[in-house]
Amino acid sequence: MRIGIIRYFSLSPTCFKLDIKSYARQFNNGSPQTIYNKLIDEKLLKKDPKQVITVSVFDELHRRLNGYQITPSKTKGFFGKLFGGGESTKAKMQGLYVHGNVGTGKTMLMDMFYHCVNVNRKKRVHFNSFMLDVHSRIHRVKKTMKPGETKRFDPILPVAIELSQEHSLLCLDEFQVTDIADAMILKHLFAGLFGEGVVLIATSNRPPYDLYKGGLQRSNFVPFITQLKSNCDVLNLDSPKDYRMDGIASDQVYHLTTKAGTEEMMEKIFIEQAADRADVPVSDVKEECMKLRVLGRDIVVRRCFGRVAIFTFDELCSQPVGAVDYLEICKHFDVVLLTNIPQMNIFKKTEARRFIILIDTLYDGKVGLIMSAASPIHQLFVKPSKRDKQLVLQSESIILDDLKIKQDDESLDLNVFSGEEEEFAFERAQSRLNEMQSKEFWQEHKQLRNSK
Repeated sequence: MRIGIIRYFSLSPTCFKLDIKSYARQFNNGSPQTIYNKLIDEKLLKKDPKQVITVSVFDELHRRLNGYQITPSKTKGFFGKLFGGGESTKAKMQGLYVHGNVGTGKTMLMDMFYHCVNVNRKKRVHFNSFMLDVHSRIHRVKKTMKPGETKRFDPILPVAIELSQEHSLLCLDEFQVTDIADAMILKHLFAGLFGEGVVLIATSNRPPYDLYKGGLQRSNFVPFITQLKSNCDVLNLDSPKDYRMDGIASDQVYHLTTKAGTEEMMEKIFIEQAADRADVPVSDVKEECMKLRVLGRDIVVRRCFGRVAIFTFDELCSQPVGAVDYLEICKHFDVVLLTNIPQMNIFKKTEARRFIILIDTLYDGKVGLIMSAASPIHQLFVKPSKRDKQLVLQSESIILDDLKIKQDDESLDLNVFSGEEEEFAFERAQSRLNEMQSKEFWQEHKQLRNSK
């Protein structure tokens, strides 16, 4: 059996680069417990006490959701709800919210569950991509309204009902709330989804009570946390080990700009990667400039060849670029080079947030990333001092004035001034960057791109 299944994994069993979907197909009516136990037996995973508990919970959920489907509201019910027609009477099915440290196997275990569970209308997606889709749908609903209608009803509920018509089960990876627009949407959105009977499975690095911690107007968000805990069991998967750190770091994909010759090295790597991906001689690589059309505007890729592109940090993180742009880049390129990454601090929070979203998107898209940076990965984000926070508070005091928030030491703990959310998110990004440097990650990347 070992020879038969080894093709579903990268060369390192500790790197957690498992193709769960392909592996699950081998088992008729397989369950998360069946797959996890088999991987342990084959020594392709190491048994972890916290994971064992989590798998058993997923296994019970797998049993309870067998054949689960909901009957979403029809047109009559939709308008009844839209104009206050009462609460849903659908039977409630409890979901699951799994949180814990980075690299402990949360996503892997959720994927085991997702690919085994017998639910026809199900969706597994990264939280950032999910919210992009939600914002797009809300925008579309607003465009259909006549002037003045937006004041009469909330466009979020139609979106919730629309989503429930598409999905009975929703699995969201990396659930995190850092944006005030997302924070204000979630309560209304999930009130609609839960009301329609949609079951939520989510993974996160934060427990529910820490979501949007220190965020502006957080009191308006707190009811969502109560709503979340009411509809999802909460499970802590704080395994003491970050398994992503087991990969063997490659010295070919992360270069320090403080070393002489780094710029020339990045140019050389760009040409070599482009030639290798296009299967042409190095002499045939001619730089191109192309435009990617996203939501009615252009992303300019100034330097690329075939499926390889090279960007500066400023191009992708200092400009008004977001997750939807990064997703489009992932569709067009297999390898991305990112040059001149600076150390980031509380004064570069916006750039830091974009950088974290970029890393998440490239990681999920299995895109090879080669970087040059001013410091080692663990030093890319500098923790702010109290003085730094005070300076930011002074420079952005207009925000507090608009929200009628008193300027004092407690104000320093708000995310907009503290940098705490960025510092926390950088821990996940650091873990992912370490894995993306590993030989195992690049071996899997090569296998995936050769299969295209």
